[in-house]
Amino acid sequence: MFAAQAIHPDGSASHSVVHTPKPRGFVQHVQVYVAKLARIWLSLQVSHHGGEYSMERFVALDEYVQQSSQVRVLMVCLGTPLPMIIFTVLQEVVPLQELSEGWLYNYGFWIRYALLGGVLTHAIGVHGTYMIGGVTFSTAQLVLLDLLVAIGFVPISGAIAAFWAFPIPFVQISTNMIFITMVLVSFRGIISREAFYQLLSRRTQLLRYLSFLLVQVFMTIVYPSYQVLFDFAADTGYELAVFLLLPVIKIVMKNVLSLAVSHMEDLIPETVIFTVDFFNALYLATCMQRATSSITVAVVVVIDLTQTAFALHRLHRHTKTILARLRQALEAKTTCSRVDLLSSIRALYDNPRKLKRQTRGNIRVYSCMPHRLTKAGTGHLGNLHRQTSMKGNTQFILPFSLSSYSDLLHSDECKAGFDSARFSKPTKWFQHGSASVKPVKNPQLDSTQPLGNRKVIAVNGTDRRNAEEFVLHQTLEVLFTSECLLLAEYLEVVIPLLYGNYVLMMVNLPNAKYHTELAGITREHVGPTVQTVFVYALLEFVSFAVLIAVLQRDCGVKGLYQLAFVLETHMPLVQTKLVSWVLITLSYRVIHFGKL
Repeated sequence: MFAAQAIHPDGSASHSVVHTPKPRGFVQHVQVYVAKLARIWLSLQVSHHGGEYSMERFVALDEYVQQSSQVRVLMVCLGTPLPMIIFTVLQEVVPLQELSEGWLYNYGFWIRYALLGGVLTHAIGVHGTYMIGGVTFSTAQLVLLDLLVAIGFVPISGAIAAFWAFPIPFVQISTNMIFITMVLVSFRGIISREAFYQLLSRRTQLLRYLSFLLVQVFMTIVYPSYQVLFDFAADTGYELAVFLLLPVIKIVMKNVLSLAVSHMEDLIPETVIFTVDFFNALYLATCMQRATSSITVAVVVVIDLTQTAFALHRLHRHTKTILARLRQALEAKTTCSRVDLLSSIRALYDNPRKLKRQTRGNIRVYSCMPHRLTKAGTGHLGNLHRQTSMKGNTQFILPFSLSSYSDLLHSDECKAGFDSARFSKPTKWFQHGSASVKPVKNPQLDSTQPLGNRKVIAVNGTDRRNAEEFVLHQTLEVLFTSECLLLAEYLEVVIPLLYGNYVLMMVNLPNAKYHTELAGITREHVGPTVQTVFVYALLEFVSFAVLIAVLQRDCGVKGLYQLAFVLETHMPLVQTKLVSWVLITLSYRVIHFGKL
């Protein structure tokens, strides 16, 4: 505290007392640092980057919740891991031979190798149909492509083994370029020359798809490399430090992968979580099985559960604010905090007057992926698109590609008011006997088409005037966040549970001696070895149940229904990821695939 003298216009002086702020105490300093860390942590979380549902995706979710029975929802949630389990068991029941017998007599390895090549080819084809405009495959065409690569890849790799070494060192890495070449050659063989070069002309989409694949390949190298590092650090003083690298890798890879698919916002949660979170959950379970320090395991579990608790707390606070704004937007007279978000959004877009206030910002009407909608749902989207596009202040989907955004902004069509009928641009059909690349229909008339030439054009509207007018944005963000959390918690329950049972199964099979992660594990003491993994799965199940309860209590969202909606709507993408990742991961742990 000190005195200050002030000089008045009349020349007189007066004294005032200025109070210096009191120094912060220890508790206040801790609170400040914790708040800073929380903000940094949130800024790195994909689920809190401000992503939001498109209106088409919301309508699809709303209709799914209304039309689906509890039995269907449970069957989808419980049945999703079955293909992954079946493929895992099938490859493990094929007996492997001793390496000393040479490459020619190791038929078990080559069967497994061909299976892996076919599955990866199938995954590349399926994801290509969603991420490259107009690419379509029939089931027969896709199976043919898988067989061509799987069968052709084996003799080429066999020749490498014969003239170089067996097992081929780092076979999954060293033969990557050969595999990609096989896929391209086989793909070229089932489509016409015109279709192939027309596809190559889609440079922007191809580059985005290529960047997506490169991140996937990078992931299959990062996590096995981490496993090698952890094996070296196990039973040493560095075990905990290396263990704590896993959540860091998870955050980095989630942000990198989300950038690769940032142009397809409705695909971000499923793509990122069923890739990065899958690897993280599987390697976390593996490291728990191999960790020698119970303190290390306890610290990792506490950190993981603390992150989940923090995410739930933030979701609770966020939804509490949104509920109040929803009541204002809907002019509701009740003070009840239990508001159903889905029915509230439905009430907004059913009321043109109220919706008009909500569409002053950028609203994505159509999704980047196909959704099956009723005629009523399709009609609602059409009306919403016409209403918002006339104002020129929303986001909508165009049925063709432009070289840049500036092409649109300087076009006559843009100046004329974004008349979607004038934007229709016919494209040629790619014809061939075995595969095709087809033109995308106008998404305003057919919302079941995947993202092909659809392009999101954001046109800035009037500035936000008050928070209540943009509650629709915030509500769609909550649905995006809840989807991320549900998928992550689902995987963190399923993967450790399946991995524990996988270890219990493998110790009874002859192939166990060829798996590096099972070294030293016998039937006699396998129980205590996987006990930690099952305890972790149980804790994650409790966390998952709490998330379901919080969503239901705070915003009336049925978590299991939203989870089943994603698993069923994205089924081809989900299944190809799960099967591909589990086969790749387990292959790295078999000595026949070369040591990393």
